[in-house]
This record gives sequence, structure tokens and C-alpha cells, in this order.
Amino acid sequence: SNNPAITTAECLKALEQVFGSVESSRDAQIKFLNTYQNPGEKLSAYVIRLEPLLQKVVEKGAIDKDNVNQARLEQVIAGANHSGAIRRQLWLTGAGEGPAPNLFQLLVQIREEEAKEEEEEADPHQTNGSQMWNSTFIKDSGYMDRIGYSNCGSSIFS
Repeated sequence: SNNPAITTAECLKALEQVFGSVESSRDAQIKFLNTYQNPGEKLSAYVIRLEPLLQKVVEKGAIDKDNVNQARLEQVIAGANHSGAIRRQLWLTGAGEGPAPNLFQLLVQIREEEAKEEEEEADPHQTNGSQMWNSTFIKDSGYMDRIGYSNCGSSIFS
């Protein structure tokens, strides 16, 4: 119908809904790879904001569905402006030998670390970040198993 009150943006949005996006796979991929965590934004919020962009890249065929979890993890690590334990933990996850976590697993891991950081901020007398990271690294990354001390970490960090 002819509606003189409709704006150009509304018209373009309606056309995109009917016919799909004209954005190329390369454009979608560039947008995804150039999306970074905003200052003050929680990492979990960044991951949620990043997800529709990743799904569009997959939909356009620029990333294979089998590689979506790895692509998500790599972009979260690259795009995070957070330098604390969360980023280190994610880097260790990415450097590990197993498959990258899916969206749900990644969000659970991030939210657990965010909760730890919130507790530390509320109680500054708790263990400092480097001590927490060291115990997390040794306990959770399988580091002790890889260097041949499979029983060493269990008694120390149980």
C-alpha cells in the first residue's frame, strides 16, 4: 500500500525482511571480526551481542557450522578489552586440545568468572588475581597432567 508516512529506513527494513539482507558474506565476516567489547560492558553481554553477528556469518557461509564454536571463542578472546582472569581462562580454553565450548558453555564459564570478580571487588581482602589465576591454571587446564605430575595438583587444590 502507499503510505506517505513511511520512512526510507522503514521501507528498507521491510524489503530486507521480505527479500533478505544484501550484505555479502565478506561484509558480515568483517562486521563480526571488527566487533569489540565496549568499555564497561560485561564480557557476557559482549558474547550475547556478538552472537547474532556470528549467526549471520554462518548463514552467509563465511564460517562453517562445524567451526562456529571455535570462531566464537577466538573472536571473544580477540575482541575482549578485559585483561583479567576471565580472558586468561578463555585463552587457556582456546589453547587446550579439546573442542571449543558452545555458546551456553562459554556463557556459563564467563558468568562464573564474572561472579568471582564481583566477589573480589566486594571483598578486596580475598586472594589477589594472580594467585587465583595460578591455582585455576594448574587445577583446570590439565597443566599438571601434561607435564607428568598427575597426582601433584590434586592434594594441593582439592
